Parts: sequence; C-alpha cells; structure tokens
Amino acid sequence: MVIESKFCEVFLLNSFIARQPILDENTATYGYELLFRDGIEKLFSAKADEDATLSVIDSATLTSGFNLLSSKKRVFINFTEKLLLEGYWTILPKEKVIIEILENVNPTKEVIETCKFIKQNGYMIALDDFHYSAEWDPIIDIVDIIKIDIKASSKNEVEAYAIKYGKQKVKLLAEKVETLQEYYWTKKLGYTYFQGYFFSKPEIIKSEQIPASRLTKLRLIHEINKPDFEYSEAEELLKHDPGLTIKLLKYVNSAAMGVRNEISGIRQALALIGQVNIRKWISILAVSNFTEKKPKELMRQVVKRGQFCELLAPHFGYLKREAQSLYLIGMFSLLDGVLDLPMSQVFEEVPLSDEITDTILGKNTPYKDILQLAITFETGNWGKLNFLVKKHKLMERELVEAHVSAIEWAENFIE
Repeated sequence: MVIESKFCEVFLLNSFIARQPILDENTATYGYELLFRDGIEKLFSAKADEDATLSVIDSATLTSGFNLLSSKKRVFINFTEKLLLEGYWTILPKEKVIIEILENVNPTKEVIETCKFIKQNGYMIALDDFHYSAEWDPIIDIVDIIKIDIKASSKNEVEAYAIKYGKQKVKLLAEKVETLQEYYWTKKLGYTYFQGYFFSKPEIIKSEQIPASRLTKLRLIHEINKPDFEYSEAEELLKHDPGLTIKLLKYVNSAAMGVRNEISGIRQALALIGQVNIRKWISILAVSNFTEKKPKELMRQVVKRGQFCELLAPHFGYLKREAQSLYLIGMFSLLDGVLDLPMSQVFEEVPLSDEITDTILGKNTPYKDILQLAITFETGNWGKLNFLVKKHKLMERELVEAHVSAIEWAENFIE
C-alpha cells in the first residue's frame, strides 16, 4: 500500500487505531468512531516533516486515509477543549469527519463561539457521553448528533432524552449497545444511530430448526476443511451450488483481483485463487450466504478479523498452513452471530479441529493470543493490546500495517 504523504504514514501506520462501527435504524453502517491508543491530541502534535505542520497537509491525501479507515463512511473523532480552540479540526476533511466534543469539555463562551465557527465552516458536530445541563443549550442548538451512553445513564434518562430531543433536528445516538434487546429498545424510543457490537450477537429463537439450505452450507464448510480435501472436490461441490459459483466468479472478476480477461469458468477461478486458498475462499463465500439478511457490517467484521488473524501468523512464527487455520479462527469466532446459534451448536454442525474450536471457545491454545489481539484492535482495549505486544515481543508497526491491510482487504471483498 502506497502512502502519499508523510503525515498519512504517521496517521495510518504509526498509530494503533480502533474503529467502532455506528449503524443507523436499518442497521446500515453510517460511520465509525476512531479511537487512538495515545490519543488524537498526541497525533496532532506530530509534524508531517521537519518544515511542514498539519496545517499544510494535502487534504486529498488525508481524505484517502480516512476513506480506507472508514470504508468511505463518516468518521467520528474525539476533540478535547485544546484541540477545538487551537483549530486543529481545520485540517480534517469536512465531508468525512464529525467533530466529537468530549464530555469533559467545558461549554465556555469561547468553546460555544468555536463550535458556531466549526458549523459555519461546514463540519458536523457530535456531543459525546452527554448528560444534560442548561449551560449546554447554546451548543445543543447547533450540534447534529447527541451521544447517550446507555450503560452510564439510567433507563429513565435514556427514555427522557428521546422525549426531549425526539422532535428536534438533532439526532440521538445510543452508545454501548451490546445486545439486540438494547438495540430494539433504543430504536423504539426514537434513537437514530447505534454504537456497539449488538449486530454481531446471535438472535437465538428456541426450538427453531436450522433450514436445510444452511445445513448444506455448513456441511460444505465441514467437508472442505478436512485434511484430505482435494482440489477437484472443490470444483465438483461448486458445480452443485450455483449461488456460490456466482459469488466466486464475481469476486475473481472484481477490481481487487486485477484480472485483465474475464474469468467465466469454475476451474479457471479456482486456479486463480490457488489450491492453498481454496478452503479459505469457499468458507468465506459460504458464510456470506448466511449474512445476506444481516447488517453488512457483520460480514465486513467477519472477513476483516479472519484476514487480520492470518496476517498475524508470521509475526508469531507460524507458517502458511497454520495461517489458514488462523483465518478460520478469526472468521468462525463470529459464526454464532452469523447463524443465530449458540457457539456450542455451531460446532456440532461444523466439527472443526480441536485447536480451532478450543481457541474460539476461549481455551488456552497456541492461537488464543492471536485471536485476542485481533479483538483488541476492534474494541480499543489498549491495556490488553500493550500486554500482548510485550508478551510476544511484537513489532508495533508491523501489527498496524497488518491491521490496515486487513481493513483494505475486507473492503475490497465486500465491494
């Protein structure tokens, strides 16, 4: 991946950045909140090179960096009072960024005037972890989004905010929405946006049988992950599954693969992917069938986590074959949410190797820390990430590069 400016290199490749998805009422991805391990303030204090500060950064290059991190959606970035007043927001692309004012900012006259100036310059503003007091009224009148932490607020408060702001132009965003029940509750109240990992949780309905079409796909995944699985068997399986064949041909003919002449046959497509990657690709295509009625963000997370785990393999001393197992670990660690089944039942239907199932179930295996490392990048659990980096003597820059590559690779697949 080519980074066009030194600041973009700092921004993307020298920073641990977690991105937390924000979904709308229809569970489409509205944007991402970017969380920086050392804080955005430290990043903004860096210089792009010896002579140029952030105020002269090429905005087009910076926009391309945001496009990659945000899958071309809006990004929410936390701003301290210092960053607001010193005008660092001016170097960010207004069509990509939402200025998120932290809860510890004091709504002084100077802050209020700065917020008005930010709005006049075409930026969107959000208030983070909001708790009402009258001194915020002048800012509430101009902000676009108010974020309510449903774990830090009482049930009555969450409902009261919906009543108070429900008919105003400002939109409400529910934070820390970790279950589907919380999503349905806040959506019914009138909240517009939802931040949390509720979309990856299973919606388990008791006594419901697994549809025959899903069982077929699960058995396919089981078959292709047997140690003695042959290249020719993949071709035969795909011949009997037109849906998977179409998805395969669509992918190999996509821009991500860079094919000059259109691939129109199964054998050609499999040859392009390569025998080593057949298990990975057929597993991805099969799982993508299950997510057609799920939020698109779930499949993006499935593919990104799997790819990230695979890319981490060499940094832990693992070879290509083990990297394939790590892809499946990352991918299948979200399969309960994909299938709306308890994980124990998932593995009854897809009996994978003990190392894969034990790792996903949280047991102590050689791969456990790799899966945990991938999850820390999603959640922004920097304390745990720092512990794992030191424990395994990892190179931070290489981890960040792998994370950025996984985001890019997942986006190419989703598109």
